[in-house]
Amino acid sequence: MTVGGEAWKIYIIIASINELLNIRYFKPQIINSGHHVKLIIIDEQDYRLRNRNIKHLQGLEFDFYGPTEREKWFRDRFGGVYEKYLYVIPKGCHAETSFGFLIAWEENADVVIELDDVKILKQYPLDRATP
Repeated sequence: MTVGGEAWKIYIIIASINELLNIRYFKPQIINSGHHVKLIIIDEQDYRLRNRNIKHLQGLEFDFYGPTEREKWFRDRFGGVYEKYLYVIPKGCHAETSFGFLIAWEENADVVIELDDVKILKQYPLDRATP
């Protein structure tokens, strides 16, 4: 289903320090929504956890952004003065998700949803999204 005849770019930002078991509840909605949905996972770069999460995310579009990826993102955009901007994003707290909003803005998302890694979206179907 589309809204107003057009599919939306929907970005779901998830702060994650846990296994993304909640994905199983809304993965079918994402796949069948008719929208372009991308998950931005803000994590602490625990590769063992990432490998488990990749299994839950199969079939979905997603990117992980841990501390190293976030630093690279700022370095690629701001060069030698990147640290001046990198430290605008808090470290080691839930506010790190603000980086996900920066990614969504840069990639021109129409809708941005923020979820915690233990929240369930099953009550809010994406195919009924309205402006």
